[in-house]
Amino acid sequence: MPNHFFQHTLIAFSAFTLSFQAFGATPSVTNELPASTFAQEEQCFDVGFSNAGTTGYGPYIRLITDAKITLNSASMFGGALSVESLGNFSSSGTITDSLSNSEVTGPQGDALHLIKLPVGSVVANGPMLNTSVCITLDASANIGEDLNVDAQPVYQYGDSPTGDTAIIGTK
Repeated sequence: MPNHFFQHTLIAFSAFTLSFQAFGATPSVTNELPASTFAQEEQCFDVGFSNAGTTGYGPYIRLITDAKITLNSASMFGGALSVESLGNFSSSGTITDSLSNSEVTGPQGDALHLIKLPVGSVVANGPMLNTSVCITLDASANIGEDLNVDAQPVYQYGDSPTGDTAIIGTK
């Protein structure tokens, strides 16, 4: 009989643990990049940041831009945001994210930028935090050529205001 009690307790504890983990901080972004733009003209679009699950701390956006795209600025609530440009991906295809200390992969020549949001945390089901991102397409881009801008949400401190394990969302 004690073995059955232990097995049922373990199963109940495991189910509780799994359900708790399923509701961890889950950052996500929307990228409203327009389908087309003119070369050498500034184009601005919104990248929305939101959260599901528990509160996430230290939100920022990883923005990977094609080699033929220049990031001009990022703003939120009418003010300029801090943007850290970490350079272009080499043939190894990786750059270390200075905020999460994790490796980011991208196509050779593309650039990695970190856009810090001016809020300390993002709560579940809160309002979408829209960042206006402005870019310029290089004159060397060919008409009809697909150029990518990828956005990825990250919580620098994870689900704790003093944490050291980043939570990285999907692109």
